[in-house]
This record gives sequence, C-alpha cells and structure tokens, in this order.
Amino acid sequence: MSTQQSAVERVGDELSTAVRSGLLHRPVEALGFWAGVTLPFLYLPLVLSGLESQASQVACVVLLVVHAAALYVGRGYKQRVAQ
Repeated sequence: MSTQQSAVERVGDELSTAVRSGLLHRPVEALGFWAGVTLPFLYLPLVLSGLESQASQVACVVLLVVHAAALYVGRGYKQRVAQ
C-alpha cells in the first residue's frame, strides 16, 4: 500500500507544480468560461419541470453555485488577448 500511496503523492506533487507554474491556468480558465456560457441552458428544463420536489430544488441550488464558480474561474479568459 505504501507504493500506491507514494504514487498518489507523486501525482499530487506534479499536479500542484503544474498549477503553480501556470501550466494549467489557461485550460482551467477556458473551461470555466465555456461552462459559464453553457450552463444556463440547463436552467430551462429544470424550471420547466417544476421546482416542487426537494431534489429539483437542490439541483437548482447546486446548478447556481456551479454556474457562479464557473463564471468566477473563467472571468479572465481572452482578456489578455484583447489588450
């Protein structure tokens, strides 16, 4: 089990290094931007199906939180190109 744990630690270290170096910054920012653009299409079927059940209410709140997070993460996408 120690070799599996050390492999997981190595992958975690490599991922954190990639994030710190900016290697993953642009792709994550692009993903956030495009998720922020496309997520509103999920609101319509959710609202049209009704928000009477607790499950649909929870889904709506989760969708709002994920949408807000996506907008926050993708807020700087393509701004540096335009400047």
